[in-house]
Amino acid sequence: MKFDKIENGEIVYCNIAIRYKTKAKFGHKTNLKKLERIVFSRHWKDEFPKLSWDKDASIIYQLMKKRDVSKRDTIFDVEVVGLDVIVRTGFKAKMKGFTKVKKNSEQRDKITGAYQ
Repeated sequence: MKFDKIENGEIVYCNIAIRYKTKAKFGHKTNLKKLERIVFSRHWKDEFPKLSWDKDASIIYQLMKKRDVSKRDTIFDVEVVGLDVIVRTGFKAKMKGFTKVKKNSEQRDKITGAYQ
């Protein structure tokens, strides 16, 4: 599978090949899984092609046979080894921070509920 380049913050519709390790009875087992026709996005600040549970949990959950949150530690060292972009859909919105909220200083009328 070829490896197309995507930029930081870009959202793509693609076929993706992922290599990951799972816990086995004796040591670790390396697996390779291909996910076809999925929406994948790269974060603004990340260690691509490595995927982490904090940012890419929706992709990693697709690798599990049963989606059990308690078994998060069974899959680790997740890495993208192939990326075939079908369509580039755009970029994520960058968060610029939070807005401050100001308390309303107007008083309501107790009978009608209208502002005075």
